[in-house]
Amino acid sequence: MTTKGEAAERRQLTVMFTDLVGSTDLASALDPEDWHDVLDAYQHRVAAIVAAHGGVIAQFQGDGAVAYFGYPEAQESAGRDAVTAGLAIVEDIVVMGGELPDRLGVSELQARVGIHTGEVLVAAVTAGGNDRLPDVWGQVPNMAARLQAVGQPGQIVISGDTAALVTGYFGLESLGSLALKGIAHPVPAFRVLGRGSARHRLEARPLTGFVPRADASSWLGDQWNAVRRGQGRLTLVSGEPGIGKSRLLLEFSAEVAAQGYTVRTALCSRRGSLSPLLPFGEVMGDVPATPDDVVGWVESIVRSGPLLLVVEDAHWADPSTLEAAHLISRRLAPVLILMSARPEIADDPHVRPDAHLALDPLSPDQTRDMLDRLPEASQLDPEVREALVARADGVPLFVEELARGLAEGPDVTRHAMPTTLSEVITARLDRLGEAKRVAQAAAVIGRTFDRTMLSVATGFDDTRLDDDIDRLVDHAVVEPTSKADEMQFHHALFHEASYRSVLRPERARIHAAVGDLLVRSGQAEASPEIAAYHLGAAGRAADAVPLW
Repeated sequence: MTTKGEAAERRQLTVMFTDLVGSTDLASALDPEDWHDVLDAYQHRVAAIVAAHGGVIAQFQGDGAVAYFGYPEAQESAGRDAVTAGLAIVEDIVVMGGELPDRLGVSELQARVGIHTGEVLVAAVTAGGNDRLPDVWGQVPNMAARLQAVGQPGQIVISGDTAALVTGYFGLESLGSLALKGIAHPVPAFRVLGRGSARHRLEARPLTGFVPRADASSWLGDQWNAVRRGQGRLTLVSGEPGIGKSRLLLEFSAEVAAQGYTVRTALCSRRGSLSPLLPFGEVMGDVPATPDDVVGWVESIVRSGPLLLVVEDAHWADPSTLEAAHLISRRLAPVLILMSARPEIADDPHVRPDAHLALDPLSPDQTRDMLDRLPEASQLDPEVREALVARADGVPLFVEELARGLAEGPDVTRHAMPTTLSEVITARLDRLGEAKRVAQAAAVIGRTFDRTMLSVATGFDDTRLDDDIDRLVDHAVVEPTSKADEMQFHHALFHEASYRSVLRPERARIHAAVGDLLVRSGQAEASPEIAAYHLGAAGRAADAVPLW
């Protein structure tokens, strides 16, 4: 039995459906015990591969398996993780077929996979199944199953929504728009051809025009000049996802390389965060055994002159990687270690930078400059451009993806959010833990809210509410305004994503509580339209109309 309760929410999910090809014929040809052994081995292999790539098995349906990626905690790489797992499954099942005993008479096994990304309702299991994952409601699992069914043996077929997340990371072949059984409209679909060469987002798509950041570029130039004079330095550039850290470092690295200096780049990843020194190993060609091995490798390079060593996404770096970076900066010169990371790395005692630049969002004028450089924005009329500027809040990734979404048809003034952004923002909100519930309640109140309203909306005691608000501020989801006890969402898209995740009954409850508070406190006399909005959204038209 399932119910829509406190644990239920709307969220983006990537669902993978995998099927063992020809299983009906295989089951009829084998002894029941032999068929059980084959199916058991298949299920164990699929489960292991899914787990290794950050997914969870929702259920096995005979020879079919349903897996979720981006749950219970969303990840920016959920779509890529699902496709990588799909490739591993179709490859491994072929290997498995070759390992079956000859007595079974099975010459080969093949699987096929379907993957789709979209919005679902995740509803908690409330009885008779506490060892299960929460149930998922919506078309996404059905779509993944239908896409799997149109694939050939050994193929992976993905939807256009998933393709938007993985383009560049994998080779894709368009299958056009397919009419799928039970789906009302044709669905753009793609066949996965194999892994691509892109390692991160800037390699996956053509680069957009770079908007100069004079202060940041000058700061980086000062760090490099100090190294050229014979210093060793560890510097940190931090900022939220999408703020432009990687692009800034890419442009700076290109300038340094153009001057004839050596540049090396180590990429940290969530999947490799438990593998000591893996980022350096990928650059060196072999994973080093100790941080001192990395120091020795860098020492051999700097004998020939200054080195710029970029460490991307250091918030995912293992402690040994951070220790190696620290040792290099203290023992060797001339070398500049330039790290990029999310803001929370400032609390990591292993980092210890010599200098730290917190990257700010683009100004409205810089955002307009960026739009001028985007082909997708060339046909936007002025009103829509300004709405996009306001909604993007100076985050380059938001600007780029919103402009791309507009080129495909959605209206920037609606709540529709590109799949690519939903993945990034949902992951950010999931990292809040229990404080996410406070963000959701705040979002129903509005982009701007005060503590009293939030207390009424959540019903939390002062200690818990204060702790959760502090967590929201620490994660740059909300920020104080100039008014006492008033806060606002740091970005419009954080507000939208939080609001969209709340189910309709809970929205109505919060709207009613806030509307009643405004009337009870007398604030409705000064701003009747705000109280009217909340009471109307709660379905209480009779109370809202006089206020309107």
